[in-house]
Amino acid sequence: MCLLGIVAQTAPKYHSNHGAREIDHLDDFSYAHGEGIWFKRPKGKGRIADCGFLQDYRNVANTAFMKQFLVFVLTVLATLSPVRANLGDGDERIDDSYGNVVERHLLDDGTVSILYKKDRYLYFVIFANRRSILEGYSHVKGTDLSEKEIARFLKANAAGATWSPENKGTERRFIRSDGKAEATYANLDGRPTLTVRTK
Repeated sequence: MCLLGIVAQTAPKYHSNHGAREIDHLDDFSYAHGEGIWFKRPKGKGRIADCGFLQDYRNVANTAFMKQFLVFVLTVLATLSPVRANLGDGDERIDDSYGNVVERHLLDDGTVSILYKKDRYLYFVIFANRRSILEGYSHVKGTDLSEKEIARFLKANAAGATWSPENKGTERRFIRSDGKAEATYANLDGRPTLTVRTK
């Protein structure tokens, strides 16, 4: 028998071979309604053993909670980890990563330039054979990129190599250790821009 609630003014007693004794922990006992007496449960069996439906209910509740929690975690991770694109990626991946298209132009040499806007950044990309060969990163408001932002964009385009500064004149320059790309940070049309291009 499963007891969901017990109200007693005095401590109930149970019967054993040694006579009636007071009960200290109700969880260790069950009540025999037909005989009107308490009896001690065998060791190893607790309330959940008597209340099987409670165990089932808790299992269902825990499963439902875990499913909701998993959905929440995946949503957060999706928000914090957007699709990334880098120099050399295809146009479809770039389109998925860089947001709304602001301008698109077919250039005389057959390449295509596209300006994207996403959040507080503008992304200027030139494609050749549908592959990114140049990318420019700047703030929508035209303010300077922070050193942390510059480092992050360079790291995204490292392709397993490393970047080193090579400053010449007033223009900040960076070269990639594999010799396959270079970067500059300068004003373009009055907007501080980090430009990364293949060599």
